[in-house]
Amino acid sequence: MQVSGILQKAMALAVYQWKAVVFYTETGEEIAVLPTLDSALSEEVFVDNTKLVYAGDQGVTAYDLEKREVLWTGEKATTLSVSADKTTVAAVNRDEDYGVIYRMDDGREKARCSFEGHRMKVAANDIFANPGGPDFFSE
Repeated sequence: MQVSGILQKAMALAVYQWKAVVFYTETGEEIAVLPTLDSALSEEVFVDNTKLVYAGDQGVTAYDLEKREVLWTGEKATTLSVSADKTTVAAVNRDEDYGVIYRMDDGREKARCSFEGHRMKVAANDIFANPGGPDFFSE
């Protein structure tokens, strides 16, 4: 089995001023510069060695690092989670009272989950502050 070039080098992801930058750790060479929402809540999650999902400025975005292309884009969201089997992405927008579940392979919506009026706790200015913690919802 031949291993692609992107898998042979160590990568890292850095977030700064509404961008997520994926780069090779040895050389600093940028693999991708990905525009994110202007919020400290915006998350990025590696799905595997060649794919990641991130809270993009156009919506939840799945990106292929090897092909250097967007695979799919969903609704705007800030908080993301990928299932253990890497087939499903859950997304919540700081401004909404529901979550959206996507198929990782094609971005199709699998489900929409209502939080019945509850929303994430966010700082008055979440550009620089992330309240974090285990309690994500307020009354």
